Amino acid sequence: MDEPRTCFVIGPIGSKFAPIGSSARATYEDALEVFEKVIQPACATEGLEPIRADQIASAGEISAQIFRHLRDDDVVIADLSGANANVMYELGLRHTRSLLTVQIGEYGQLPFDIAAIRTIQFSRSERGLIDARNDLIAALTAGAVDDFEEVTATRLWSELIDVRVAPRETTADEASSDLEEEGFEDVGFLERIVDIEGRFPVLNDLTEEISATIVGMGALAESATADLTNANSLNMPTSARLGMVAQFGRKLEPGAKALLEQTARFSVEMTAIDANVNGILTFIQHTESLEADSYRPFLESLQGTAKAAREATEGITQFGGSVDVLKGMSMTLRRPVDTISSAVRTMVQAMALADTWETRTAQILKSKYSGA
Repeated sequence: MDEPRTCFVIGPIGSKFAPIGSSARATYEDALEVFEKVIQPACATEGLEPIRADQIASAGEISAQIFRHLRDDDVVIADLSGANANVMYELGLRHTRSLLTVQIGEYGQLPFDIAAIRTIQFSRSERGLIDARNDLIAALTAGAVDDFEEVTATRLWSELIDVRVAPRETTADEASSDLEEEGFEDVGFLERIVDIEGRFPVLNDLTEEISATIVGMGALAESATADLTNANSLNMPTSARLGMVAQFGRKLEPGAKALLEQTARFSVEMTAIDANVNGILTFIQHTESLEADSYRPFLESLQGTAKAAREATEGITQFGGSVDVLKGMSMTLRRPVDTISSAVRTMVQAMALADTWETRTAQILKSKYSGA
């Protein structure tokens, strides 16, 4: 039988022995509530037994056991509420590993730079904790089949570990060995090109779907704005306007979910293309027998793709920013807006892969054509 997956939970600890009403006691009770009402039941649905850090060490202590859990456990759930310094440090250590890490946190208590990474945000209410539990179940379910996205730090760290930089010129035999380690015995240059060519039409279709979804939600927003403007001119009561906003939120929900699903598929395709592109670039770097003109068009096309990706990223980022301001209008808009924000972050992170292509391409063109 397969061994059960392991799950480690990091988060604020506080002290259960602190006086009632003290900040340490409040921290302990708040963290325990999230653990018992959100994390434990969500893990139970996936057959996970979550272990809290305070079950291993006292507050303020970071033991070897904790380091091992951060390094080795299949899943780490990080409660970032309050931006505890130890938790931030432990999360940074975990981001050096290409394993499932799920971030959760109470709305309004997240540091800005961490909030930019996909995080399950919740309000500390009965409904808010239930929603967080359901969102966590979805994240754990997806992660069980490796359907999760590495943060940029993890991806770049992994690349640094994998890349072997020699202080001298690589010999032909060494280059051949490097290519074998990259998997070119199983997947060759031409196979990678064919795979990329097969995925680009899918990417184009997804891009059109995403654009259509965004346009549709934009139309809903324009209609809702017009209705609210009319309501204001008629001096309608605030309760009536709140009802209109709630109706807008319900209409927005299907589009938000569709956008999240579309951007997730987009990310999967981009990740697959990224693996092939980097494999091809490695092949070009180590293969001197290729004529310069045989690969230069491909390299230049990558530069064009990176430019187009940046332009698309600017557009979807602006859309995400314009939608994000709606959260302050009403609680009924927070869920669809958070879903949209998550989709936007997924899209932006996927697009960012093209930046690495451009960087590597520029280096290759410079090295190959430095004397041209």
